Amino acid sequence: MIDLKKIAKSLTLSVLTLLLSVTVLYAASTIGANIVTTGTLAVTDISTLSGAVTTGAGLTVGTSLTVGTTLDVTGATTLDDSTLTLGTNGTAHSKFISGNCAGSRPSATFAASSTEEWICTVTGAANDDKVFASLDAPSSGTIDTAGFAGIIVTGARATTSGAIGVRVYNGTGAASTTFSTNYTNVNYWIAD
Repeated sequence: MIDLKKIAKSLTLSVLTLLLSVTVLYAASTIGANIVTTGTLAVTDISTLSGAVTTGAGLTVGTSLTVGTTLDVTGATTLDDSTLTLGTNGTAHSKFISGNCAGSRPSATFAASSTEEWICTVTGAANDDKVFASLDAPSSGTIDTAGFAGIIVTGARATTSGAIGVRVYNGTGAASTTFSTNYTNVNYWIAD
């Protein structure tokens, strides 16, 4: 005689085991080997990568990227249409520009105790940028290096798009004609 109770009990246990197995496999899955796909790998929830991550081409992050300790970048890197903030109290910036430019002087004689604005062409400079500038002591005969100590940068600004102005004071005590019309040792650092 067929024992229906045993069959029903066995069938119930089999169905529960199947449902439990499907639930566990659906909730979390561990893959022990490499995954290779020629298409797109989509992760729709949080993903934790505990080892090194290597990309063959590029890495695109949709919204934000949090790095626990150190972010190492090799090669040239550009943040497009983004801002960079360093530290919790840092100011967001979307560009940094640095370099050396040829400052055009307004006159051949730099009068004692006077200030001139030397203009430099800088690609990417824009109105309202923050400009920091310094002068290098010349390594050759551009100016008299003995009198260089009294030449002081008093300010810098973005004058128009693509140009900066560096205000320079002649505190040497004498007029100088040893400056060339184009001074070539203006160093700058610009942030927006």
